[in-house]
Amino acid sequence: MVKTATPINWGRSDVYAVLSNFADYPKWFPGCEGMIVHSVNGNTTIVDITLNGLKKTVMNLKYECEPEVLIKFELVKPGDVNAYVGSYRLMDGEGGSGVVLVQEVDLDAGAPQFIVDRMMKKSLEACGAALVKMAKNRPAVAAAPAGGGAVAAPAAPRKKRARVLLRVVKTSSGEEHVWYGGKTFVGK
Repeated sequence: MVKTATPINWGRSDVYAVLSNFADYPKWFPGCEGMIVHSVNGNTTIVDITLNGLKKTVMNLKYECEPEVLIKFELVKPGDVNAYVGSYRLMDGEGGSGVVLVQEVDLDAGAPQFIVDRMMKKSLEACGAALVKMAKNRPAVAAAPAGGGAVAAPAAPRKKRARVLLRVVKTSSGEEHVWYGGKTFVGK
């Protein structure tokens, strides 16, 4: 089994909303070319996911969600892959800031296990990096219901204000207000 832990400076509900919105995986999940949601029954979702790694692979997976805590997945029908099981676990970040995404995957692809494990570790790290990037570029999103509800559209990014060390403003009464080092000085 391959395991990674990725700290993400984003709220637990935001990370869970992205991870549980299976229909949007092709938009952010590295190597995912397609995701078809076949059924949603409570917290269980059956999907077909198309991944493009060394070769294009289609897997029929079952996801079971424990809201904002855990998403487990497993292969329903063997095909190109003999066995595939894993999870996304959300844990509180250090000092209560953000979350830590713990990913675990066990894959039997009929190749030497050390090669498969190396490939899976790289894939899990890419997934974590994609979520970190998403957290940096997007505001909080609304929590999605398990099974592929829509994620709220991101708000327009705010323009960053240039850092200013000195600012002088002349008021309509003729006074000059000088801001320097966090303090305001008034002159005439």
